[in-house]
Amino acid sequence: MTGLVASLPQHSGGVAGQKRLTPARAYVVRSADSLATALLQAAVPLMVLQVTGSVAWSGVAFVLEWIPRVVSLGSVGPLIDRVGARAVMVWAGAGRVVMVALVLLALLAGGGGLVLALLGAVAGVVAAMGFVSAETIGAEVARRSDAPHRVQAVLTNIDQAALLLGPLLAGLLLLVGHTPPLVTVCAISAAGVAVTLRIPRPAKARGDSPSPVAAMGLGARVMWRIPPLRWVILAVAALNALMAVVQAVTPALVTRGFDESTAAAGILWSVSAAVAMPAVAFAGRAVGRIGLWVVGATAAGIACLAGLAAAVASSFALYAIAIAVLAAAEGGAIVFLRTVRTALIPAEVFGAAMSVMALVALLPYPVAGALLVLVPETQLFALVGIVSAVCGVLVALCFAALRGHHLDAPVAPAQADPA
Repeated sequence: MTGLVASLPQHSGGVAGQKRLTPARAYVVRSADSLATALLQAAVPLMVLQVTGSVAWSGVAFVLEWIPRVVSLGSVGPLIDRVGARAVMVWAGAGRVVMVALVLLALLAGGGGLVLALLGAVAGVVAAMGFVSAETIGAEVARRSDAPHRVQAVLTNIDQAALLLGPLLAGLLLLVGHTPPLVTVCAISAAGVAVTLRIPRPAKARGDSPSPVAAMGLGARVMWRIPPLRWVILAVAALNALMAVVQAVTPALVTRGFDESTAAAGILWSVSAAVAMPAVAFAGRAVGRIGLWVVGATAAGIACLAGLAAAVASSFALYAIAIAVLAAAEGGAIVFLRTVRTALIPAEVFGAAMSVMALVALLPYPVAGALLVLVPETQLFALVGIVSAVCGVLVALCFAALRGHHLDAPVAPAQADPA
């Protein structure tokens, strides 16, 4: 990957002109954003549960983390097309520093669960900005590589590493208090901004990008004109629904159902991410040998079976093993998704299509938070089992429809871009 050129074209929200963006620098920027996002995502529900003692309030915090994140996706794509991924990434990191610092001051002044829930809401918007910016840059790096699936495996492993360290740091730092995790988020975000500022500016920013509504409409039409993408995004939405429910109920199940500490909840996700990283690397290599479809279908099937195993786990150890297998299988499915969309979505319309795909994929997360509010605490295991079964059926239908499609065949812009 040392020969990768990552000077991004203007229309894909990247860096244009004669200067080059090295893959290593892009990976560092993505790492900082992913780690800060993962730390906050794990810490906020645990902090709310600690402060309020209510599982329902923890669910409310989960909803408030994800609704702004999902809603803002329609605006992030056009914003990146207009000003560039570098600028949006800087704004995201700087905004996270300011926002966390203000919340920290509010907590020191006596603020409680509502302040933390609002922190999750703002963090969701910032996470959407960083996510789409990083995906846009990563897609162009992969597009210029001779082995795009390996680039996507590296990017996926960066996210898995963040999922390893984020919950672990959140659980351990929360044993000390609420201040240490928030200070750590500020430090990581500030470092990410410093590195991002070393990325060359776009040679020229676009001023004619569509409105959010128009961009979402364009992205939806692009996906509709590429039949495999319809099934891919439905399969990803199903898997995300399973992961969303598991993430939403895990703090309550670990601390209430298994009577473990917040550190145990963090360690659970960290161990899962550690297991997922070699699985992702294996999936990246397996794609070149046995094909995209086989890797994606196998990973998705294992994920659904692991969800069923988590639903009937009788101890914390068995639950942790099931979650680790689920995380590993999800990592393989992510390699499949990112490789397919990089091949099938032309760069000219990538931003718009990416916004729609992210919106559909992330919608299950606020729904999962709402379910945590509505479902009694004694029925959370049953909820995981039902969702796993339904997702398994949907995934089977999607991959049956995808069988026979050339998932790694590039699509010409004229075929995907509805005039």
